[in-house]
Amino acid sequence: MKIFNKVDFWYFLFLFLLVTLPIIAPILSAIGLHIISEKIYLIFSLFCHQFDTRSIHIFDYQYAWCARDFGIWLGLSIGSVLYKIGILKKVKIWHLVLFITPIALDGGIQTITTLEAINPFGIIQGDNFYVSNNLFRFLTGSFFGLGVSLFIAQNIIESRHYRFIKKIKAKAKNKLPNWIFNTNWKRIIITMVGLLIVYFLLIQIWNLSSHEYKPTNALDSIPKVQHDYFFIRRAHGECPADKESGLFNFECLL
Repeated sequence: MKIFNKVDFWYFLFLFLLVTLPIIAPILSAIGLHIISEKIYLIFSLFCHQFDTRSIHIFDYQYAWCARDFGIWLGLSIGSVLYKIGILKKVKIWHLVLFITPIALDGGIQTITTLEAINPFGIIQGDNFYVSNNLFRFLTGSFFGLGVSLFIAQNIIESRHYRFIKKIKAKAKNKLPNWIFNTNWKRIIITMVGLLIVYFLLIQIWNLSSHEYKPTNALDSIPKVQHDYFFIRRAHGECPADKESGLFNFECLL
């Protein structure tokens, strides 16, 4: 049975790269393949601020995505897969308000307070009104990505009901109460619980693999104040940036 058509293939490959490359980059740095990892960091710096205090780490290097952006693309990827195999269903456009509100509040307030605290010289002064944490960033990002996936996937990929999925559903119905899975929203909540577990495991890997830069606790849920200088980016990654190099540090292309 044909599982993927051509559109599905490129769509899922695109999502796969957006989730895996940011994790591969710090691993490559840790084993000394800097010439490759610095290009990955540079490419992703075009789309993400890459503050080290707002990023998950592995082997003392930060991901190429911040925690929120990583959550967005992981949620979008998982949602698309679950839609593809018929576990999750599409959502209506007005449902997007529910998925957007948490990230708009958490990320929006954080961004506003950060920008208001920057003086003309790029020094961050204050920024104490609201400082989020990586747990909230990941959860709001993944919830947003999950919602977006269930809205756009209906126009991109073809949902199928595979036999092995039907068998899994049948076994679940026999062993678990039907009310747990009987609505799309309940399955969405269960998916979010699964993403939270993934996040917890990633933080444990961070803690075990790193010696210098560790999470604040088991969920990295304690807010961390950003560097005093706004232009400091990728401090724990390749191609670190400051005011002299610029935010993107294109010297890494050489």
